[in-house]
Amino acid sequence: INIMEGQPRNDTIVHWIDGGVYPRADQESCLAEFAHTGPLLPAMAELGHVAVSGTMRYRSGEFGPEYRNGLFTAIFNTHRVVHTKVERNGATFRSTTEDFLVSDDPNFHPTDVLEDADGSLLVIDTGGWFRIGCPTSQVARPEFHGAIYRIRREGAHRIADPRGRQLKLAKRTPRDLAPLLAEFRYAVREQAIDRLAVAGEAAVPVLKAVIENRGDADEPAEKAGQPAETAAAATPEEETAEAAVRRRAVWALARMRNGRATGELLRMAASDPAESVRLAAARSLGDAGDPLAIPVLEQRVVSDTPAVRRTAATSLGRMARAGGIPAEQTEQVARQLLHALRHPQPDRFLEHAVIMALIRLDSREHTLPGLADPSPGIRRAALIALDQMKSGGLTRELVVPLLDTDDPALQEQVLAVISAREGWAEETLGLLRSWLTRENLEPAQRTILRGFLLAQAGDASIQQLMATTLTADATSEATRLDLLDVMYRATLAGFPGQWNYVLAVRLPQGTVAEQMQVVRVIASRGLTSHDQALRKLALSEQTEPLLRMEAAAALGQRLKTMPPALFAFLLQQLDLPDGEPLEKLAAARAVNAVPLDEAQLRELTKHFEAAGPLAAPLLIRSFAGSQSIAAGKALVAALGDSTVVRTVSPHELTRILRGFPAEVQQAAEPLLAGLGLNPAQQEQRLAELLPLTTGGDLKAGEAVFFGRTAACSRCHQVNGKGGRVGPDLSRIGRIRTGRDLLESVVYPSASLARGFGTYSVLTEDGRIHSGVISRESAGVLTLRTADLAELPIPRSRIEEIRESPASIMPQGLDRTLREQELRDLLTWLQSLK
Repeated sequence: INIMEGQPRNDTIVHWIDGGVYPRADQESCLAEFAHTGPLLPAMAELGHVAVSGTMRYRSGEFGPEYRNGLFTAIFNTHRVVHTKVERNGATFRSTTEDFLVSDDPNFHPTDVLEDADGSLLVIDTGGWFRIGCPTSQVARPEFHGAIYRIRREGAHRIADPRGRQLKLAKRTPRDLAPLLAEFRYAVREQAIDRLAVAGEAAVPVLKAVIENRGDADEPAEKAGQPAETAAAATPEEETAEAAVRRRAVWALARMRNGRATGELLRMAASDPAESVRLAAARSLGDAGDPLAIPVLEQRVVSDTPAVRRTAATSLGRMARAGGIPAEQTEQVARQLLHALRHPQPDRFLEHAVIMALIRLDSREHTLPGLADPSPGIRRAALIALDQMKSGGLTRELVVPLLDTDDPALQEQVLAVISAREGWAEETLGLLRSWLTRENLEPAQRTILRGFLLAQAGDASIQQLMATTLTADATSEATRLDLLDVMYRATLAGFPGQWNYVLAVRLPQGTVAEQMQVVRVIASRGLTSHDQALRKLALSEQTEPLLRMEAAAALGQRLKTMPPALFAFLLQQLDLPDGEPLEKLAAARAVNAVPLDEAQLRELTKHFEAAGPLAAPLLIRSFAGSQSIAAGKALVAALGDSTVVRTVSPHELTRILRGFPAEVQQAAEPLLAGLGLNPAQQEQRLAELLPLTTGGDLKAGEAVFFGRTAACSRCHQVNGKGGRVGPDLSRIGRIRTGRDLLESVVYPSASLARGFGTYSVLTEDGRIHSGVISRESAGVLTLRTADLAELPIPRSRIEEIRESPASIMPQGLDRTLREQELRDLLTWLQSLK
């Protein structure tokens, strides 16, 4: 089980493979410590963000053959135990997951699941006393003590002596233990394997007899010698009972580690007709480090099923890491590893094992020929291995010629290697120019291009290329927007002068979309040289409304005072009855950015209700720093009469009011008391609303989610549609109960999804910025704020960072939405599975 982060964040079951690196978007610096063999490895099964708390492999057949070797997983948050059926799929596995045990009791929290020796399951429920789960809930739960449940199949066999205690295994000889490798009681089988391994040399003859007994035909013997392209397409067959016994004998031998006799038997097992036996042997040979096994593993890595080839490659890599491959055999091993990727197109796990083995072999001399191979896949594998191995010694002369290919995967890898080396970017200019001048660049190439330019944004030649392309008349709008996006996301200490010049050119001349992006770049970098052009856009009635608002927000405090005409325009945008929430948010952002006088603050209080739940909290922040008694009292009065007061975090409102004179703070006491964080009142409110978690209309609920009133989609995504500020909700119904969802809507600060906590950042100019940390680098911290803006803050300007107990999601949607709308929304969210 592993947590994978991204959009959406997932608890997953992964096929763990030696040297594998898996996605963790919040641990980029940690991932960078490891050798990479290409893209991060994918999950085998995605469970959602559910707080997986225990898992186990089911070994007996008591529940039926369809359960054997599957996984049972206890999921704390969703009150269930799931079963995952696992099947081989090429060099990895595929899986299907189904509910096995589900409870509608919110205080049932399965925390672990265990298999007893008779094949029954033990499910451990920790009840309600442990509540520091995922997400962290701050609303108290009843203190139920939990229990341990036993689950048996109806009509289950009564298994006498399931652990074999009456067999007195400690007194048995190896010859007596060997038949127990076929025992149906898994606990007895495992003890037999352990005791045969402990017996050592005395057990070798009986285990040899087991391994030589190949009378079954569970897999045609000729399959082991098939060409790779044929074997790769073969579907692994079900293991026979005889093959299972031989496999267990291999595991007993592997644990002995006592020399020539076991090595000879393991090498013999590597040519067994059964895939499962060959897999066990290939794994064991690598662990044993037997040099005589190298030719055997070389054969298996190029001519077997994908799973055996992957295991053989991993074993060769382990031996190489331990210094177990003699120098005279290194060339042949490297050649066979590269050959393993020739036919067919390998799956990601086989590719990983082969490249990791090459990295551990660490032979520059014998990997270099791969760069000249006719196969783009082999050239790419050799490039990755040379890039990651200690002795790789890549030079421009070796890498740059590899750009001459039509293979997107190879192109992407070459650019990735170049981007990691200072001063190499200039070598790519020819290819980049050709891509930048194309009208219809392939999506894959466009993604590669953006990533490379972003990685190389600090290179002077790349900066000049971007500037030249942006000012060229022939450049398409799509390409200009891509380049401006790179400027926006680049985390450079200083903003290049030629880029600043380009912004000055494109701001008055570009399309509206380009102008919007230019303004965002200016705002994110705090560039003051464009103030005159921004002022012209902000004050002109001819400017497109959204662009006008963005320009005003970019100017911010440099306007000194809010021009009356601009203020009237912004209020007009806030008051539009059918206005888009995103545009109202832009208006609120502009209002909040520019200093307001006392009269303007008082006027602003009349527009809270029309602004709506998304924009109102931002408007209220405009009062931070004011000490006007009249403005403060107007704020308190307006919030007392408005439904939007429920959308404001009590913590934040308290902080804003603290700056006003005592007279205002006294007037605000009843208001703050009404917003108090009273767990009992919250629980009572949730109980009142709980009936709304059922009986809604799905289509109407979807309309509420994507509609203007709730504006959920501005921050949350469902099936690729919507914003990316908060968690992806595409499968939220699988991982949250109706009550959980109700609590998240009504009291978003009571239940914060891990990875989406809010932080308050104090900068050296005294400003406080709040939001979710979306990206971090050594020099820049990027916040995704409540107004949907992405705000990069140089670390050198940060005075203090604090985690905030308040979510950036507006509170009180239960007051904003009608009861039927809330019912429809909750019903639809629960259907997202």
